[in-house]
Amino acid sequence: MSHFDFRAIKVKNKPNGWWLTAVLRFRQIPIAVWQNLFVLSLLLFTNMCRCEDPSENRLDEVILDGEDSCDWKGSGFDSPSGRSVRPVYLRCSQGKVQWTHPRDALRIQLRSGHRNKEFQGCIKVVSPFRGARIYVEGHRSLRPLASPQDPEPSSLPRCFMSRGGQAVLYLEADVGPSSPPSNGSQRQVVFHYDLETVQDPVAFGSGNEECRPCDSNELVQAFCNSEFVARGRIVSVTKDENMQRNNIQVIANHIFRQTGAAIFSDNVQPSPPPPSTQIPSSVGRQTATLHFPGSCSVRPTLPHEDEYVFMGRMKLGDPFIKCSATLSEWIRVMRKADDEGTAICALAA
Repeated sequence: MSHFDFRAIKVKNKPNGWWLTAVLRFRQIPIAVWQNLFVLSLLLFTNMCRCEDPSENRLDEVILDGEDSCDWKGSGFDSPSGRSVRPVYLRCSQGKVQWTHPRDALRIQLRSGHRNKEFQGCIKVVSPFRGARIYVEGHRSLRPLASPQDPEPSSLPRCFMSRGGQAVLYLEADVGPSSPPSNGSQRQVVFHYDLETVQDPVAFGSGNEECRPCDSNELVQAFCNSEFVARGRIVSVTKDENMQRNNIQVIANHIFRQTGAAIFSDNVQPSPPPPSTQIPSSVGRQTATLHFPGSCSVRPTLPHEDEYVFMGRMKLGDPFIKCSATLSEWIRVMRKADDEGTAICALAA
């Protein structure tokens, strides 16, 4: 067997060569031993360097049963036997979760797709709602969000705020039989979720943010990116205490955009625009019921007042106003954006 031979090494500076003397004492150690020690040290160093956040790694893997990372569908029968928590990672602003025959628990991590941006999340449970309770994770605690025993209607949106750009829902199955019930009723939890980015979480929590008028840049962004844009008048406003929102009935003289399901219903009576605006109108009048947060003040449009331009999006199946402005204010914003070249799409009034 070969050995290291350090005897040929000459120490020129003996007072500073004490360390070499110590090394010479180990010259009888076999090469194989040194090789094993080197491999072991390399493995230990590699494991110590694996210090990334494990949640980040799981998020990149996106452990889902569905085709994308917006919706998830699964069954409690798919879970291994014994108490377990099944992880689910969703990275869309809207989606649906369906859990049939709930067993053990689900831990659903939600992110809006805007990294590190805070958001308000809301869920709407679909009836029948049986077999599990829904919580939202807080700081070292779980806050109840929805339960089959709740006195409130299941259609009532349940909302929460993100922490660190994400929110975690915890679904815990009720203790019960693991086999399907014999009476044909199915234990299941189905809900839709919606995540809305919040610029100022502190102001949003106080109600000031959601009632704040949109500035010029936000109006241009909303016109180009909203799911519906219309010009018209507010006919009536009713407050829905259960849903915590204002229901606004609108008569639209012009529909600029509505994607997806039709929001405005047709009306055969034509309505030309007011002469003072001198803006051409599309054919006919159409009506819709739009929604606005209940904490905000809204009133009908008086006959002598200007029209409004409404811009918004669908939230849990209902059309919500995101930005609005009087027609004269919108024309001023539109002309300024066109003159400065800041418009990101073709603006119109």
